[in-house]
Amino acid sequence: MAVRAFIAVTVPCGDPLTAVLRDLGRFGRAVKPVQPKNLHVTIRFLGNIDRDQIDDVAEAIRMAAADQATFACEMVGLGAFPTPRCPSVVWVGLESAGPLTAIAENMAQALHAAGMAGDGKPFHPHVTIARVKARPPALLGQLLESHRQTRFDGVTVGKIDLMESTFHPDGVRYSILDSIAL
Repeated sequence: MAVRAFIAVTVPCGDPLTAVLRDLGRFGRAVKPVQPKNLHVTIRFLGNIDRDQIDDVAEAIRMAAADQATFACEMVGLGAFPTPRCPSVVWVGLESAGPLTAIAENMAQALHAAGMAGDGKPFHPHVTIARVKARPPALLGQLLESHRQTRFDGVTVGKIDLMESTFHPDGVRYSILDSIAL
């Protein structure tokens, strides 16, 4: 049986970020904020994998992060993919995320060696905080601009999680399949 899986680092949601999520929620159905408990940095989206591959993926994570100790980075600034003028995703950037980028590169190699080709997209460390479902109000651009340099919370990265996502009528739910300590 297959599971929809991804590799991630969960992040905290302090007061400043909670306020931004609340503001995003006021834009109506055009913008869907992520629930604070679901905030994370996706290192690698795996898509549907067989349950019998979970141990192989966990081992690839262990290999990719074997030499990395716990480290800190900081969530800073809002932005949007593909552009702030035509957003589909609203994100918070990460500063001092070099170790996370190194883990992502190592993980791509380890997963490839395990026979799991990736999507080929380069890793850009960020936390998705909302998805834009329709044409957003002009106020979204103003919100992005006003928080372009905002310093949100610090993140201590002490583990990498192999996560499963399942869709439910009330939204997506995440569960940890395996957790690898740094």
